[in-house]
Amino acid sequence: MFLSQKIKIFPYKEFLLITLLTTIIVVIFFYIGNLFTNGLEFIVDSSYYLKMSYNPFTFISAPYSYRLLTPLLVYLLPLEHYIGFIVVNLTAYICTTVLFYYYLKKLNFTTPYIILGSLFFLLSPTILYSIVNVTLIDALSYLFYLLSFYAILTKNDKLFLISLIFGVLNKETMLLTIPLFFMFKLDKGILKALKSTILISLPALLLFLYVRYALGFINYLSWETISNIILYHLSSLSLFNSPYPAFGTLWIIALLNLSKNNNPFIKKTIYLLPLIIMQLFIATDTYRLLFLAFPIIIPLSLYLNINENTKRILMLLILSIIILISYSVFFNVSTIPNILILIFLPLEILITGFLLILLYKKNLINKK
Repeated sequence: MFLSQKIKIFPYKEFLLITLLTTIIVVIFFYIGNLFTNGLEFIVDSSYYLKMSYNPFTFISAPYSYRLLTPLLVYLLPLEHYIGFIVVNLTAYICTTVLFYYYLKKLNFTTPYIILGSLFFLLSPTILYSIVNVTLIDALSYLFYLLSFYAILTKNDKLFLISLIFGVLNKETMLLTIPLFFMFKLDKGILKALKSTILISLPALLLFLYVRYALGFINYLSWETISNIILYHLSSLSLFNSPYPAFGTLWIIALLNLSKNNNPFIKKTIYLLPLIIMQLFIATDTYRLLFLAFPIIIPLSLYLNINENTKRILMLLILSIIILISYSVFFNVSTIPNILILIFLPLEILITGFLLILLYKKNLINKK
């Protein structure tokens, strides 16, 4: 059966093929996205990072100025700054997708599911939005975040240390991987796990503190700020500030597959989800923060097979696509409808096609 078979291919050819296909998809969506969103103003974060790329070590605003790595790389490139962001971020998304392919391979998925999972990542609304809004710093954050998961999965402590140091230079959310590292060391005992975790996380934590000391620490996490953010979440009806754009319908599929997951690694990583969700108390861009769950949610969604829920999910997907198209027709502000269709529809259509294939194969088997 196609979805359960393994495809034999030489390792270097596999790498080159995956890299080439990923590059083509990223470049196409970047090009189309810019056509669709010409003149559209994005979130304020983008402007901060663009300003930082002219002088990364000048304090502009907290917490943005502490996120040095992406603006610094753009600053060092002998290119116009916007072009520099394109080079750094699109390269990072290509690398992350290729790494995600091998991450799923290490989780023992068959090749068709690995390809499908990689497409789920690349066509996620959050990724497509970040590809279009190219002056954000999310690309390198996702790369080092996934690299830390891969390091823990392959029990490569040196790789985890590298990912943690570079990741924390790009965004503080990288620190979320430290509890995960500790959790996977518990089989050696609590004291040894604690010692290993402190030793490996200490360089990154010192770097995290030094950057804030050097640039000037500002307490941007006051109770007043947190309460205002909570009120914002409760009152806002903006589609971009809801959890749905992080994964679309994959949220529901992953939830339905929780009981089917027998992979010990994914089972342990699920305990990280509450920490990821707790970020909502300190930031407003919920879909980008929640997307940090992609090394957990996407593998969970791949356990989908023919069951009593498949037709229900399919109906939900079709309804979702109809709502998105209707929303774009009746939403009458600038080019926002175009970007909504651009970032939501590819993933929903991909999942719909996958479910239709599963249902078709089920009918063929029943006829036999």
